[in-house]
Amino acid sequence: MKKRHVQKMLTMALTAALICSSVPVSAETVSENETAVTVDTAAEQETAEKPELEADQAETEDTEVEDGKEGYLSYCIYQKPDETKYVEITRCDYNAKGAVKIPTKIKDIKVTSIGNEVFFGCSELTSIEIPSSVTSIGNFAFSGCSGLTGIEIPSSVTSIRDYAFSSCSGLTGIEIPSSVTKIGEAAFSGCSGLTSINVEAGNEVYDSRDNCNAIIKKATNTLIQGCKNTKIPSSVTSIGNYAFYDCSGLTGIEIPSSVTSIGDLAFWFCSGLKDVYYTGTQEQWNAISFGSGGDALNVFGAYDEDLRQNISIPFTLHCNYSRPKPDVPAAGTSLKEKTGREFKVTESDGSESKPSVTLTKLSAKEKKAKKVTIPKTVTINNVKYQVTGIAAKAFKNSKKLQTVVIPDTVTEIGTGSFEGCKKLKSVTIGKNVTSIGKNAFKNCKNLKKITVKSTKLKKVGKGALTGINRKCVIKVPKKQLKSYKRLFKGKGQKKSVKIKK
Repeated sequence: MKKRHVQKMLTMALTAALICSSVPVSAETVSENETAVTVDTAAEQETAEKPELEADQAETEDTEVEDGKEGYLSYCIYQKPDETKYVEITRCDYNAKGAVKIPTKIKDIKVTSIGNEVFFGCSELTSIEIPSSVTSIGNFAFSGCSGLTGIEIPSSVTSIRDYAFSSCSGLTGIEIPSSVTKIGEAAFSGCSGLTSINVEAGNEVYDSRDNCNAIIKKATNTLIQGCKNTKIPSSVTSIGNYAFYDCSGLTGIEIPSSVTSIGDLAFWFCSGLKDVYYTGTQEQWNAISFGSGGDALNVFGAYDEDLRQNISIPFTLHCNYSRPKPDVPAAGTSLKEKTGREFKVTESDGSESKPSVTLTKLSAKEKKAKKVTIPKTVTINNVKYQVTGIAAKAFKNSKKLQTVVIPDTVTEIGTGSFEGCKKLKSVTIGKNVTSIGKNAFKNCKNLKKITVKSTKLKKVGKGALTGINRKCVIKVPKKQLKSYKRLFKGKGQKKSVKIKK
C-alpha cells in the first residue's frame, strides 16, 4: 500500500489551529486541557482552503510493510524501492501525559520520521525526547502541545514541516540546528510563550543574525518567525506570513525601512502590541506590500483610522487589535462537539468570562475507550467553557470503561452517572467535587479503587456505592477521614469496603 498524506486531514488541523484564513475561524477547536481519547473537534470544515502538498509528501513509492504500537506510540514500517526500511511514528495516544521518549529503533529498524499530526492536541505532555535518528518532522506534528516547555531538535533533523509546532504556547525557547534546511510555513505560529529563538551557526539556509531572536531565511532576507524579544535587523527586507502570529507578549516592534513586504496575519492576535515604529518615509510605507489583500488590516488586524492621513514621518502605529468577544448561549442550551460529545450550558453571563457546562453525553469513540479523562475546559464556536459537572447517566452502561479521571473543575457528579459500568476499576475524583448523586456508581462490580481528592464533599446520594466490588478501597484526604467515613456510610456498599486516608 502506498504511503499517502490526505489533504483533508491537513485541512482539519489547519482549522483547529485557527490560521487557515485571514479572519478568526468560528469552528470548534481542541480544548486547552483536552486529553484522553478526544478527537479533533475542528474536523470536517469542507470549505476551508486546502494547503497544497509538496511533491515528496503527496505520494511516494515507499511500501507499507507493517504497522504496530509501542507504548503510547503507533508506528509504520516502510520499505523503499531499494529495499531499505525505515520507521515513521504515526500517532500518539491522546491520553498520553508527562514525558514521552521516541525510540531510536523499532524492531531493529531506525525511526527516521515523525509523521503528520502525531502529537496533535496532546496538551498534557510535558517533554518529548526526539532521537538522533529522526530527519523529518511532519505537518502539525506537535501542534497544540501546550504543556511542552522545551524541546530539543536533534542535529539529524533536516526538515520541519508546516505548522509543526504551532500553538505550543508553553515553549519558551527554540534552537534550530545547522542541519535544518527546510522550515515550513507557520511552523512555530501561536507559540505565545517564546522568549528566545536561535539558529545554530553554520546553517546554510537560516540564521539569527545580530542576536535578533528570530529565524531569518538567508536567500530572501525574510524573517519567518519572531518572538516578544525580537529586534528586526536592518538587513531584513520581508516579514513572512504568521511571523508574530499570536505573540501576546509582544508590546512594541521597530520595523526598519529596509522592509518592503509584510505577510498575511504577521501580527494578528498580538493582543499586547501597542506600538509599531516604522523608520522609513511616508513614500516607503505606502510602497510596502501588505499581505494578499494589499492593506495593513491583513497584517495587523486593526490600526489607527488616520493611518494614511496627515502622518508625520517617522511615525508610530498604534495597534488596537483584540479578539472579538464570542456570543455565549443562555444557560440550559445544549451544545455538541463534532466528535459527538455533548454538553449543556449551566452558567452564562453573556460574555467570555468563565461560562460553564455539564458533560451530558460521550462521543462514540469515548464509549469504546478503556480510559477517559474528562477535560477541564472545552471550546465550542470560539467560546471556552469550564466543565463543572457530569450529568445524570452520562456514562451509564459504558461497556469498556475501566478508568475515569474527573478534573478539579467538576463540582457535581450526577445521578446514575456511572451506573452499570461493569468493567470500571478505578475512579479519581477532583479537588472541588461537592456532590455525588444517587446511584452514581451503582452496579460497578469491578470498582476497586476510588480516590477522592476533594475536601469540599458535602453530599453522597442514596445507593451511590451499591454493587461496587467488596474489596474496594476509598482513599480520602487525611483531614477528612473521620467526616467522610460518616458521609459514605450506608450508601449501598458492603461492610468490607474500606475508607482510608
